[in-house]
Amino acid sequence: MKSSFRLFTILALSLACISTTDAQYLPNFSPVAGQKTTIELDTPDGNQSEWIKEDIGSISALRATCVIKRLGKHKDGPRFSFKVFHPTQQKRLGYGLGVKANDGEAVLRTEVIYWDVDEKAELESHRFKQTVRVNEKFDVEVAWRAKKLRVAISNSEAYVVDIQDQVNKVYISSSTGTIRCNITLGTASF
Repeated sequence: MKSSFRLFTILALSLACISTTDAQYLPNFSPVAGQKTTIELDTPDGNQSEWIKEDIGSISALRATCVIKRLGKHKDGPRFSFKVFHPTQQKRLGYGLGVKANDGEAVLRTEVIYWDVDEKAELESHRFKQTVRVNEKFDVEVAWRAKKLRVAISNSEAYVVDIQDQVNKVYISSSTGTIRCNITLGTASF
């Protein structure tokens, strides 16, 4: 009796660990036909380049596997972002994931960010433990629904934030560096 109870306990704990580990990315993500692409944003120091998907229709999630190929030098440091935007002008726009380094740093921090219209700046609302290095592959998942946004990084951490409106476009940007991403747009719920 005791050995079967121990076996059941070990099995239950093992399953709990598996579901916790696998729970970071949404298991119900479904790619939308024709919505896969590869981009490389190679941005000179002090400049910004971007990839934008407008008129997203029923799309509600972005998954990307990325590699930062180069970090440039600039007083604001290199930064990369994966954001969604609202159709109406509001105080907070452009929620998503930011990957940033101070000038000269080799390790980039990851954080949930938003654009503040009044401050005219990108502000941090949550910092992940996950960091990224040059030439290191990392994964990003950004999913949204009415008034909620969920951001996950490399299947290790996820964070949900309230947003003010529906999403009407998806945006990836590079400032002072080079990033390459394999992107899949799809649907997901959380």
